[in-house]
Amino acid sequence: MKKNYIVTFLLCIISVSVFGAKQPSRTIQKEKFHAVNVQRVKALSSSATPVVLLAENFSKFTAGSEVTPDATDITSVEDGSIAGTFTAQEGWSGWGVYQAGGLAYMGWVKYSEVDPQWEDGPGYIVTPLFDASTTSTGYTIKFRARSKSATGDVLAVYWNWYDETLEDFDYDGIEDLAITNQWAEYTVQATVGNAEAYVDIYGTASEFFIDDIEIYTEGGVVVTPPTGNVVFLETFGDVGGKKSVVEYTDYDNGSPVVFSKTTSDYPDVRTTSTMDAHVWFPANKETDLVISNISAAGYSDLKLSFDVATAASIASNLNKINIQVNDVSITVPSVAITTQNKYVSSGDISLNQASTIKLRFHYTVANNPTNFGYRIDNVKITGTPPTGVDNPRAAGVYVANGQLIIEDNASAEIEIYNISGVMVRKYPAHTAKIALDSFQNGVYLVKIGSKIQKILF
Repeated sequence: MKKNYIVTFLLCIISVSVFGAKQPSRTIQKEKFHAVNVQRVKALSSSATPVVLLAENFSKFTAGSEVTPDATDITSVEDGSIAGTFTAQEGWSGWGVYQAGGLAYMGWVKYSEVDPQWEDGPGYIVTPLFDASTTSTGYTIKFRARSKSATGDVLAVYWNWYDETLEDFDYDGIEDLAITNQWAEYTVQATVGNAEAYVDIYGTASEFFIDDIEIYTEGGVVVTPPTGNVVFLETFGDVGGKKSVVEYTDYDNGSPVVFSKTTSDYPDVRTTSTMDAHVWFPANKETDLVISNISAAGYSDLKLSFDVATAASIASNLNKINIQVNDVSITVPSVAITTQNKYVSSGDISLNQASTIKLRFHYTVANNPTNFGYRIDNVKITGTPPTGVDNPRAAGVYVANGQLIIEDNASAEIEIYNISGVMVRKYPAHTAKIALDSFQNGVYLVKIGSKIQKILF
């Protein structure tokens, strides 16, 4: 890589705990950017092996809200690190990072108070180190963002890696993205990294919000990692707007989770003056909502819950809805609905253990007559996460001499998940040995066909 020393001079080395003292955001002037209004998205091949490198949805940023972010910068004064209790994976850092009710907010930082030569500006956020050495074609950085300013901003996205020739961290590339004050999804294709790669994102003019950061390899499938006992949670975002479930884009969960319908009529996602975004099933129509590709690998004691309301004051019941889980009907409990536009909870409904879950919420014309109409919100699946290391449940699967050995596997693909339920590797049938030198030490879930086994690498 040919290093640009002029740009490097303008770019302060960012602060992660391994880099030393906290530094200001990068100080390139806004006019040096060539702002773009479209995402640079490289076509992905569905045949490529999916490898998820990093995923963070900031669900542990519980303080504050999007309207009023919390007032405490959660980055360390000494080194910029963010406590691991705030994120799904430890190692995040930055400056001017605030909680905003499930979102990350980059507030204004007075860098000049530390050094008069530094310009004040918005904060920035830096990912943990991740291993990008498994791909020769680069990796994809995806996230949602919006500027606080009505005039928008330019976000700079850097991808960086450890340069052994410099014995330091170096930046490998940059992409600048024009964002507005409306939520949108942005995708950047990074060039090749190595085993110690990281990404940092910062604004140039205004405070901004960011959410759902996902980093994956060419052709990778992003699996939103479960947090604690919550395997899946969908609140249908904030936008609403009476858009059909297949047109709506502000879902809490991104790829590979898919929202679709199989009926000719469809429900839509909307808000009311008193109710936030939810799915509306119109009266006197047959409609359904299908949520597929929900990862639950390794979780046991799975339970489904959701909230239902009606648009009429006529007494009804929650069990008017038909639900299929992995194409099998389940019993929906009887819960009276007696007040118009007031949610009732289904309570916990037990589900069979499965590595992937597909939900179908279905109303028939008979179950949703004229002047009713139903609203569904807060679809959640909980479960008991895997702990410890189980004895092998499939003969001939073990670790020896730095390799995972799989005996007598003639027909099943092999999928390896980390303990959070994120698939990190996939191998074809007939694979007999897998080198483990590229894996971090820890507990992994090895899925072979329909069997899942926990193994310590």
